[in-house]
Amino acid sequence: MVKVEKILKSSMVVSLCLFLVMSCICPISVSADVIKTVTISTSARVGNASTSINLTEDQIGRKGTSTPYARLFYKANLSSITTPVISAKLKFKAKIQSGGNLNLYKVTADWATATINDSNKPTTDSTSFASTALTYSSGSYVLKEFDITAYVQALQTNNDNLVNLMMDYTHASSSGLDTRIAIMGVTSVSTTSRPYIEIVAEDSRPVFDKPVTVNKTISSIGVIDNQNPTVNPYETREGTYTDAIGTTTYNSTDYDRRIFYKVDLSDSVGKNITSAKLVFKDRRMKSGLKMEVFKVTSTWDMGTISYNNAPAYDTTSIVSTTTPGYEAAATLKELDITSYIKSLSVGDSVANIMLKASGTDMGRSDLSQMYGINSVTPPCIEVAYTDVISSLSDSEITASCLVEKGSVAVPQNAIPILALFNGTTMEKIVIGTEQAIEGSGVVSATIDLTGMTIGASHKLKMYIWDGMVNLTPVLCDPGVLPGY
Repeated sequence: MVKVEKILKSSMVVSLCLFLVMSCICPISVSADVIKTVTISTSARVGNASTSINLTEDQIGRKGTSTPYARLFYKANLSSITTPVISAKLKFKAKIQSGGNLNLYKVTADWATATINDSNKPTTDSTSFASTALTYSSGSYVLKEFDITAYVQALQTNNDNLVNLMMDYTHASSSGLDTRIAIMGVTSVSTTSRPYIEIVAEDSRPVFDKPVTVNKTISSIGVIDNQNPTVNPYETREGTYTDAIGTTTYNSTDYDRRIFYKVDLSDSVGKNITSAKLVFKDRRMKSGLKMEVFKVTSTWDMGTISYNNAPAYDTTSIVSTTTPGYEAAATLKELDITSYIKSLSVGDSVANIMLKASGTDMGRSDLSQMYGINSVTPPCIEVAYTDVISSLSDSEITASCLVEKGSVAVPQNAIPILALFNGTTMEKIVIGTEQAIEGSGVVSATIDLTGMTIGASHKLKMYIWDGMVNLTPVLCDPGVLPGY
């Protein structure tokens, strides 16, 4: 009996392998995030005449320009959100009878449904952090939303799970006009009409690579100047600036002054670089000055560089920008040089660039003034990267995916299938244990990588199998291998 089961299982593995290969199920849309819904647990409509708790419909607003007729207080608990929040929206249905604005405020004190009223209502921020203009909705309920991402992220940062908000409605109408607005309440007969918070959060899957951002201060600077062609006239003006840089003609006099930067990025090169920026502080003296960054293709020394022996550089810039206008004070600027930094190699990890500014009919005093490497804000290259794992062996990995109703057609009981691909070649397949998920839930399976070397080209794909003929790709990315 045991042998038969083993033969049957082996046969199913072969069939599934053929099915996966023949079906070419590789271009699967994947998402590293999950969407969760947090219900508004408590509401209080607080008016200057009465207070109502957890209604099926809340009417808030003003009568004319008089004092507020009623405000709406909401509370919700975020304890179910255990991973970093990417976005958060407060969603609700409202019947809009006229224009005006809905405004959302942070509530700065707790309140209880048993005691809250207009006289003791909790304090709020003096200004709203979100507002939306309204238009007449023909007497029908329409879905409205507020983006509360920053607010919810701040709660997470402070380890606070309590969403505590107040909404009011304002309308600049003539006195006496009823401009209240109706909002479906937390006890609405239709559960889909109740207010809620839609949260997109990071998946809790294990990952090997964590993003790192490093700032590498420019270590060498060279200034070349056609007015001083035999030296590196690098200097600090008032302890802050290098001299003005630029290439221009003014009163028949040609000015050509450029800056060369070098810095060793050996701790970043060879990693999975996601972005790189040249960050510097300068004061723009006139609009229309074009700033460009070029790749330098030969070596130079800070002590000997000059206009006459300037190193070679590419004729096409890596990135360029045009100055918007005069600045009374210097500000930080960023130029995206990701493509260039990605082109560096482990054996050639020194970033070697030139910054050139060119304008038309500008005097030397019109050109950009740059903060130098000895200033309080020296230039730097900011690199963001994730580690690349070259190999992974002798280990088991459990991959989990969240399957929600509507994302895939999922049976009551599902068998997770893990397929290991090296590029487009499938190297291993594992049939997991049948799991009861009733249309939604987390499915998991474990794959043994003992004796295998896993590199950046390997990927795991998860499928849901009904045990018969239906094999459905799960729209999520297990994210546990170096290739992600």
